[in-house]
Amino acid sequence: MSLRHRFSRTKNKMPETQTTTQNSTQTTASGEPSAPRPENGQGAPAAAAPATAPAPAAATPATTTPEAQTGPAAATGNAAGAAPAGSSPADPVLVPAAELAELRRRAAERDDLHAQLQRARADFLNYQQRAVRDRESALKYRSEPLLRDLLPALDNFDRALRTPGVIPDGPGLQGLLLMEREIFRLLENHGLKPIDSIGKPFDPSAHEVITVDEKEDGPEDNTIVAEFRKAYRLHDRVLRPAQVSIARRKPKAAPAAPPAPDTAAQAGVEPPPPSA
Repeated sequence: MSLRHRFSRTKNKMPETQTTTQNSTQTTASGEPSAPRPENGQGAPAAAAPATAPAPAAATPATTTPEAQTGPAAATGNAAGAAPAGSSPADPVLVPAAELAELRRRAAERDDLHAQLQRARADFLNYQQRAVRDRESALKYRSEPLLRDLLPALDNFDRALRTPGVIPDGPGLQGLLLMEREIFRLLENHGLKPIDSIGKPFDPSAHEVITVDEKEDGPEDNTIVAEFRKAYRLHDRVLRPAQVSIARRKPKAAPAAPPAPDTAAQAGVEPPPPSA
């Protein structure tokens, strides 16, 4: 039999197969499919499968490799992966005793180094402040040695002007007095000022006692009554103390008691004669 003849026979049988399939899919009145009926001459038909819709395939969970995870989920997964198996992230992590002792030792060492750093920083700040004060003081009193050497010459000049008869009164003396005022004005620009002492109370930081003047009716005790050498102050520091004399009151003598009256003469009794 040729191939063309076989194809024509197969094509003629295809309507019968479609009719059999339509009869087998008829349903009953209740809506359930009925059993297929056998056709004449074909023998027992095969059991037909129930006409139900196929169940949807279960969704297969997508599996991702650790390399494919990115973002916060990956960070959380990595952090959770660091925890021991069978424990949650909230569970405490047990640290060996040796490692815990080493951590405590390092913490104590860190605290000690921090305290040393704070002390060193405080010392350095104090050094900076002290250096600033020393520099300012050095600039403020830089002329102290020169002025100290000039004081004896100023004392002699003042003594010559104040001593009567050394310089005759006249235009020359007035000129010297003007020169003295000009010199002291220039010295005051550099912070040098004389200290007034007469009539002031005694100050151990600015005065040296040379003599003591005791009087019954004098000024109060420790009052300066005479000055032998003038005192000078450089800014707020005493450059040279003054040599002075202070007053001291002498206690008044008690009045003499009157002589005791002669009681025998008042009574009219003659005193006994003197013995030979």
